[in-house]
Amino acid sequence: MPVRVRVAFYMQDLTPQLPFLRSRLDNQWQDFGSPWLRVSGLGERIHGATAPPAVYEAAVRLVAERGWAYDQHANDLTDQQNIVSVWESVNRTFPLKGLRWSLAHVPGIDRPTLDRLKALGAGVSITGGRYLSGTAAQPGSPFRRMLDSGIHVGYGGDGGSVAPLNPWPHVYYMVTGRNSAGERIEPPEQLLTRTEALRMITANQGWFTRDEASLGSIEPGKLADLVVLSDDYFDAAKVPDEAIKRLRSVLTIVGGSIVYDVGRTLRRPAAAP
Repeated sequence: MPVRVRVAFYMQDLTPQLPFLRSRLDNQWQDFGSPWLRVSGLGERIHGATAPPAVYEAAVRLVAERGWAYDQHANDLTDQQNIVSVWESVNRTFPLKGLRWSLAHVPGIDRPTLDRLKALGAGVSITGGRYLSGTAAQPGSPFRRMLDSGIHVGYGGDGGSVAPLNPWPHVYYMVTGRNSAGERIEPPEQLLTRTEALRMITANQGWFTRDEASLGSIEPGKLADLVVLSDDYFDAAKVPDEAIKRLRSVLTIVGGSIVYDVGRTLRRPAAAP
């Protein structure tokens, strides 16, 4: 596939002995691979969802001791606060700064919790499930609050089973606060500008997988991954908010090579014998 893939191992241990997590850490190397396919860390869980708290605390301590990057699924504010309390306890023995830990989803996260995460050197990752499932009574992540807190924040789609793979409905959601039914589910004070939304889903993402020096923006020294769009995203007169969802690539370049061109049919190179 002409795409770059980063692997995060999803764990399901149910006992404090952590047989599966220990086996994974003993038999894998973080950052093993190439610019195309590479092991980036653990997540979005490092323990079984039904496991008792002692299992999670043991898993957090082991992952921090081994120095792996880690992304954790987080639901409501109480869940987020409980996770951060465990991280703070482990941080006193095994500092988390520099490990690229993050909380994902984080609907309704408040400023004190963001400040606690920032003090640990952790980040937050917004995911797009609420674009399909969110309502005014059940909104998603507070975009503006997260960005203004100064913590490292990025936006990812969260997979095709719960949200669109196409990035443009997600950008539309951040800019308008509207879900897939066109209903406003995010308050106006939490919305982002078009530039902020685009950065959230591109340039801000490399940090989570230690790729910020090579991916996410068009700069000298970075990999030549870019798209030419069907229209001018930054011109609201040409592309009103509702039209953001209909943007598409007319030319896609990955690693300096054209992998898609709407104007012609590309012939893939033959596979090696």
